[in-house]
Amino acid sequence: AGAGFGIFTDLPWGIDLWGGVRHPVQIYKAISGLIVLALTCFVLPTRISRRSGWVFLTFVMLTAGYLTFLTGFQEPEDFLIAGFRATQVFYWIVFSGSLLLYHKFFLEDSNAHSGK
Repeated sequence: AGAGFGIFTDLPWGIDLWGGVRHPVQIYKAISGLIVLALTCFVLPTRISRRSGWVFLTFVMLTAGYLTFLTGFQEPEDFLIAGFRATQVFYWIVFSGSLLLYHKFFLEDSNAHSGK
């Protein structure tokens, strides 16, 4: 549909689109999504405890993290105070909430069980 295209760039991997060279944000997001999927499906489950919800919470945290960062490379559709996009604020809230949940349910519980 052409939505979500990148801001102008001078980088060599930019794509010529709508009158200028732009960041390929859709490619950035696709690669980031595949990395997060690979981590949460294949790497993390073999290296972490099998506690319920840990992998899903990690998936949410990583996805919100890369979306917060990569949204800054998109052509702005809406702005809030200080130039932050509404979607960035939403992703940041999800990222922060998942960090708090991770701390509450996994770090505090593991410290309680280890005697710290």
